[in-house]
Amino acid sequence: MKPRKVLARLATFAPPIIAADPAVTQHARCVLACAVGGDVLSAFAIPWVALPVHVALANAAYVAALGRGAEPAVAVARGGHYMTTRDAPTGPQEWGGHLVLWMPTLRLIADLDLRQFARPAKGIRPQAAEIFPWAPGARALECTLPGGVYLRYDCTDDRRFEAAPDWCRRERRAPLVAAVCRAVRAGHL
Repeated sequence: MKPRKVLARLATFAPPIIAADPAVTQHARCVLACAVGGDVLSAFAIPWVALPVHVALANAAYVAALGRGAEPAVAVARGGHYMTTRDAPTGPQEWGGHLVLWMPTLRLIADLDLRQFARPAKGIRPQAAEIFPWAPGARALECTLPGGVYLRYDCTDDRRFEAAPDWCRRERRAPLVAAVCRAVRAGHL
């Protein structure tokens, strides 16, 4: 199977398989999603790298207000919404970043847990997972998602995610990896 087809199927099938697992209880599960995704990519011999990033998202109302020259506080007062992982609280067992997978040979990144940023009441409705172009050496990406939602990724060197049980315990995620591999090969859940 061609690498881009594997990646497209991974982005389609991994989020619902992970979300359906009763052992997965946390809302933000980017570390688990990337650990599973990386194992699946490895099973198909696709090179990948875990890429820690900070994320910023804003709804269309916020972007429009700033475009008219409004200050950020005024943009929020006019129905705008802005969020970033840079402001996330971090404690001894927390990590305030976000994790995506970079496939250098494909020049793409996959965000397998973009859904954690969904705020439907605020007009932010991203797909569960997305794939974006990412050139070697890039440190940031800005784009507009459907509905006029602004999205930005900024690389960070914070690798505290590597200590998370979801990252370092393969046996814990092995059933999810097997289920996603089956779905990728079959082309359906």
